[in-house]
Amino acid sequence: ASHVEILTVQPDKPPKWDAADAVAEGLSINDILKNWDRVVAKNKPRRLGLIPLYSVADLRSDVSPMPEDLIAPRLLTPGGMLVFGGAPKVGKSDFLISLLAHMAAGETFLGLSTKRPLRVFYLQAEVQYHYLRERIQRLCLPDPMLDRLQQNFLMTPQIRLTLNEDGIHQVVRSVKDHFGDVPPDIIAIDPIRNVFDGGGIGGENDNDA
Repeated sequence: ASHVEILTVQPDKPPKWDAADAVAEGLSINDILKNWDRVVAKNKPRRLGLIPLYSVADLRSDVSPMPEDLIAPRLLTPGGMLVFGGAPKVGKSDFLISLLAHMAAGETFLGLSTKRPLRVFYLQAEVQYHYLRERIQRLCLPDPMLDRLQQNFLMTPQIRLTLNEDGIHQVVRSVKDHFGDVPPDIIAIDPIRNVFDGGGIGGENDNDA
């Protein structure tokens, strides 16, 4: 099949309920096909060389469930990117550590939440080991939360690494060594400027850099 959608059976139906049961109940198959929630299992193929285009009708007719936010409400979505910035010395890293720790434990933080404990890799290029250790030990978290956190939250101390091809391979090897074949849900880089080479053109605040 070139395009596959899996209809979601409504929760009031018994186990193993299927299309034959729908017919037996006298339900309208056309109504089910048009209105019930569905998950797209295989998208329509596109001709090579063409960018995807959708009409208003395409978008209005797609009633499939929305992907669940990684961090709700709509702070971080699957495959999305979040840039967090602020003035120097206002506590950006402390805030980020607290946010990531709560998400890794599956707990709400300042009104931000996740559906499940998230696997987090925190590439940390600024705070040295002993001061990172101090910040983690200052987190006031209950024991059940700490148990989930220890499984899901992996971080580096201050690391000097440029994210060129070789640097990315090093990161991938290290992440796979801890998380195995199940990749992390979140990759955090703190701060971004420390892991990119500006090419010798100005400082980190220069647009080209």
